[in-house]
Amino acid sequence: MRVALAGGKNIKKYSLADILWQEISELSDISINFGFFPLLNKNEFCRFYEKFSSDKNFVGFNVALPWKGLAAQLVNKIVQITTKPIGVINTVYKYGGEIYGFNTDVIGIEKPLLKRAKINRKKILVIGAGGAGLSCAIYLSDRYNADITLYDIAKVEGKPKNYKLRMANSIKKVSKIKYDIIINASPVGKMFKDTIPHEFSLPIGINIFNKIIHRNTIVQEMNYFPNQTELLHLAKIKKLEVISGVEMLVHQGISSFQLYSGKEFPPNKIDVLIKRIVAIAEKLEENIYEKRIGKS
Repeated sequence: MRVALAGGKNIKKYSLADILWQEISELSDISINFGFFPLLNKNEFCRFYEKFSSDKNFVGFNVALPWKGLAAQLVNKIVQITTKPIGVINTVYKYGGEIYGFNTDVIGIEKPLLKRAKINRKKILVIGAGGAGLSCAIYLSDRYNADITLYDIAKVEGKPKNYKLRMANSIKKVSKIKYDIIINASPVGKMFKDTIPHEFSLPIGINIFNKIIHRNTIVQEMNYFPNQTELLHLAKIKKLEVISGVEMLVHQGISSFQLYSGKEFPPNKIDVLIKRIVAIAEKLEENIYEKRIGKS
């Protein structure tokens, strides 16, 4: 079957989707033809969507920024996973002659969390109110009645009415609560595969981080490259439980696979898949640092 990832011009520079789908194919024993589609404007995305619609072998694709909103406008139906529409999708697939939109980002966040703790009524900080951050904040609030603070330095757009979300554009508002779960949905900490980094940064300052954690706080990343971001390093220093962004990547990928193929991914191979992606990501990071050392 044919699948893809459609995104902006830099999608190949940071995504591990090609590696993920190669491993999913091997572990599921299903032949998968994956392709990247860096699309520069609305017209390019619409042409891509038309080709997808007419190709019976092209079963589905994931959508990265900046095309999530446009994809939601083009599909025939959006599968709702909350009591009110989220309005953001990242997965497009065919079923019964129609094209559906779904949000597997929220599944990627939910599954690893449920392995560690209960989510019901937890105090959760989501850093970054982009498509993935906003949708996960809405989902966790709606499904688990979680007390969500959604923090972004920019004005948060597209917040649905009647959702119980505490919006914070100021770090002062963030620092008044001790959170059970902290989720980084911002790009801060992400590394590009073709770039030698000179420094890493944190989505929130160390002093603020120290104020808002307690001994059982869980820190979760959406960024998956590098496997261990500076935020996760800081959390480990504080002896907190951490969840790598690779786990989100894998679980949302498995969810997409099941929508595309109509088949279940073998549950006993999920941990194997996570370990394989982690090993590959760490090897890529090691190669980047070797290049940096060679140039110094």
